[in-house]
Amino acid sequence: MKIWGIFLLTGCLILSLGATALTHGKGMNFDEEKSTADKIVISREEIKKLNVHSIIELLNHLPGIQATDSGVSFRGSTATGILVLLNGRPLNNPADPHRGVDWNIISLPEIERIEVTKGTGSVVYGENTSGGTISITTRKICDGRGGSFEAAFGSFYTKLYDLTLHQNSRLIGLGFSAGLEESDGFRQNDHHFSKRIGTRISHELDKEKIIALSFDYSRQDSGSPGKSYAPTLRAEACDQTLGSTLLLPIGRVKSTTNFSSFEKNFHDPDKSLKTSLQSWVVNEELKATFSPRLAGAINLGLCLETAQAEGTLVAGREEGKYALYGLKEIRFEPLPLKADFGLRWSGYSEFPSAIYPQLQLSYEHSPATVVRLSANRSNNTPSFYQRYYQSTFTKPNPELGMEKAVNYSLALSSRLREALEGSLSFFWNTIDDRITYIKRNDGLGSYVNLGSVTQKGIELASSWSAYRFFQAKCSYTYLLAKDDETDKQLTYTARHKGNLDLYLKPNDDLSLILTSRYTSKRYTKADNSEYIGSYFVVDTKATYAFKKMNLFLKLTNLLDRKYEIGDGYPGEPLALTVGVKYEF
Repeated sequence: MKIWGIFLLTGCLILSLGATALTHGKGMNFDEEKSTADKIVISREEIKKLNVHSIIELLNHLPGIQATDSGVSFRGSTATGILVLLNGRPLNNPADPHRGVDWNIISLPEIERIEVTKGTGSVVYGENTSGGTISITTRKICDGRGGSFEAAFGSFYTKLYDLTLHQNSRLIGLGFSAGLEESDGFRQNDHHFSKRIGTRISHELDKEKIIALSFDYSRQDSGSPGKSYAPTLRAEACDQTLGSTLLLPIGRVKSTTNFSSFEKNFHDPDKSLKTSLQSWVVNEELKATFSPRLAGAINLGLCLETAQAEGTLVAGREEGKYALYGLKEIRFEPLPLKADFGLRWSGYSEFPSAIYPQLQLSYEHSPATVVRLSANRSNNTPSFYQRYYQSTFTKPNPELGMEKAVNYSLALSSRLREALEGSLSFFWNTIDDRITYIKRNDGLGSYVNLGSVTQKGIELASSWSAYRFFQAKCSYTYLLAKDDETDKQLTYTARHKGNLDLYLKPNDDLSLILTSRYTSKRYTKADNSEYIGSYFVVDTKATYAFKKMNLFLKLTNLLDRKYEIGDGYPGEPLALTVGVKYEF
């Protein structure tokens, strides 16, 4: 296992350092809206080239990012500090202990653009962005009518169906999507059945102004197998998510109104345990660009939000927050230097008000090479669950406060030529008043603000194309995440992670993809006395295009490795999936 890991990481380092260190000649024009060291932008066209079939599969192709069924992580941060948005609507569940994300509510064929920002986002989006943001935008409803249908079948009696439809007249655009997935799973009591439905209606006032209303609903019923050494063979879970977004231009002001509802139910008859937790969030954002004579263009925003949660073991609570923010760009011409300033003030009904500053300096050495230095401050608010959940072993802590985070990063992005590009990023993140679960001598525990942590490291990424039929992409992250008091590595944080993707396209109809991932060992105890081992996993996929139809075959865990993604949670063994997608 170590040999495979060393081989993969060495390859990533050679490609990445070669892409960022070589002296370049005439390069391509660098578009700031494209990917850089601290920002990943992927378009609809690039998504189609990857031939992925779920949002989780797509995110795992992006440099340094790891997505799971209900979360995402990069640079040591998890969904607790990474805000996920769909057309501006937050998808993180405020009542979930880890602010989990229901990826099932997202229709992959409807995605137009994904933008991932690492270590920033607090000025525009506020709290819970200490790790960064993932902003997903759905595509504009096209003229005429069209859509797609996908069906797939695989190991463990897996079945997947997906349908999208759209029609646009001169006045109104209509969109519809639905999905269904069912599987027995590879473990006992690992079955799941999920379904999703979404609708959109839009009216285009002009090219810049669109009125749009969307509704999305998803539900998943699943078994909860528990840990391999402590299985729960009859436990069942049911998760439901409902969301709606209204985009309304009012003169120069853009209004975004969001509503989200979450429900989690769990039942384990063997432990006589039955719980439910419901929450909802309503928020409004007004933003506009103003251009005073002396100051130039300034982006301003106003945000209002109210949220509520209640359940069998959580007393009903309702909270509110409000915020003002501004963004300003200054260019120091004729120097190739610009500065972005941002400031946000947030007020809370349950916490002290906070100010989130942000500064970013960008130096364009050439049209193809950019160096960025950034610093910002953000907070992570404790969830309803962490403050008010009560059970046999957990006591509530209504006085639990916010985590306070500061981020610094220095990033270099370079496109040497059309076939070679790379990035190098140094990052440093500190979190004070970290929220930690502490168990007392009497067996009872609660979440408390205790101590501080530091997460620092290096991130490398590169892409190299040979001719028109071969491309290699790799990324590597070195992360040193330690408790400042004990100087021990934080639990479940891997010091080394690497990805290597190989793309082969022998002709216009056939494409082959080989994906490999390496993750080093992760400690499971705070004193670093126990850990789960490293793993190296290889997946492969073949896609054949025939007119408007795509036939695909996918093998996951090609080498059939046995590994754990978490303590007591084994990774999926070798599995086969075959399917077809038809566009009309």
